[in-house]
Amino acid sequence: MAGAERSAHIHARDSLNGRIARLADRVEADQIATAEAVRSLSHGMLETGLSLEPNECSYLMKRLTECLGDVLRIAESRGGRLPAPNPLEPEAEVVEGKSPEATS
Repeated sequence: MAGAERSAHIHARDSLNGRIARLADRVEADQIATAEAVRSLSHGMLETGLSLEPNECSYLMKRLTECLGDVLRIAESRGGRLPAPNPLEPEAEVVEGKSPEATS
């Protein structure tokens, strides 16, 4: 999707709280919600035990592939905004919902 790729590049140059960043966040939220809905519907179709027609399988694969592409772009964009890890700092270990400070 050219539009989604273009918005990721614009978003990277915009401030984190700027108008374009907020718009990109809304688009990402919509894409994630769509992916969740498509995954749920496809899971339901597969769980019925009924055989799917070839055109149904093709349609399902196209939608799942589109959603996967969207979610991967979102992950890459968000990952690119994370600070680089400090190799000299030990990784914090989180234990079942407890903060790293609570595990010490």
